[in-house]
Amino acid sequence: MQLYLVRHGESEFNRIGEEAGSDSALTDLGWQQVERLGRFLASRGPFDALYCSSMQRTRQTAEILVRHITAPPPIFLDSLREVAFRMNDFLPRFAHPLDPLRGEPASPLPAEYIAFRQQVDSAIENIVSATLEAGHEKVLAISHGATLGTIIRTLIGSHTISIWSQNCCVHALVWTDSRWEIRYLNRIEHLEGLLTKR
Repeated sequence: MQLYLVRHGESEFNRIGEEAGSDSALTDLGWQQVERLGRFLASRGPFDALYCSSMQRTRQTAEILVRHITAPPPIFLDSLREVAFRMNDFLPRFAHPLDPLRGEPASPLPAEYIAFRQQVDSAIENIVSATLEAGHEKVLAISHGATLGTIIRTLIGSHTISIWSQNCCVHALVWTDSRWEIRYLNRIEHLEGLLTKR
């Protein structure tokens, strides 16, 4: 099973912040980024299934991608939606960079993160179960930065690291030899000249 995780293009929320509202649309730059992403993914398909957050910016991302890739119509999952808080404020912290090596405990996971992780666990279970049942090989999921990071943290079994996801990046994971293997994270060479800071 090959699992491709992609983040939506730049949204109004990414560009101007909370004034845009939490369920904002893509910007013009975001549309351009997704066009580039579509061309990048076209050579990696066809995809047996396409899952997508139900939020506006991911729906628009899917709308553009399906013009470039071979995939069935998207399946929209509320469990792939973005978190309602700033993820970096809720991830565990260590006192020293070598504390994980020394086995020092991180700060405890707050209830808000645990609740969001349960939402993301539901998305993972839904996608992986359906993939195995249908015998699918390649699956694409379009979601949000915090959601993608939490999917990866869950699959690798560590909730103590932060995972950056640039707009329209691609993460690729493969289930092989009875374990998850990360093939790459945050691949963005298709966005040359179209990167933003957020």
